[in-house]
Amino acid sequence: MKKIIILGGSGFIGKSLKNYLNNNKNKKYKLISYSRTENKNILKIKKLKKSELIFYCIKSNKISESLKYFNHFKKLLKDNLTNTKIIFVSSGAVYGVRNKLKKFTEVDKININ
Repeated sequence: MKKIIILGGSGFIGKSLKNYLNNNKNKKYKLISYSRTENKNILKIKKLKKSELIFYCIKSNKISESLKYFNHFKKLLKDNLTNTKIIFVSSGAVYGVRNKLKKFTEVDKININ
């Protein structure tokens, strides 16, 4: 059985991806998710399980924190690169840092530079 890892499974894209994969009726894989809301912060991981596919969905509002997560992720990959595909996705890269009090409308999302 193939293994899929989602890092950042509590954000917009990570949670949607996790829900989609968990609800797939023809599931032929084991899903492993790490997120802060599940008390599985990436910085606490000592070793990643061997997997065929990793979705990196971690996003932070602070660049220094994002770099800390990514640098830790690079260290974890040293033992896991054989036959592993990595897909980097982030809603933060799409929408950027914003005021959390302001709600985005669909028009706002389309007009983002």
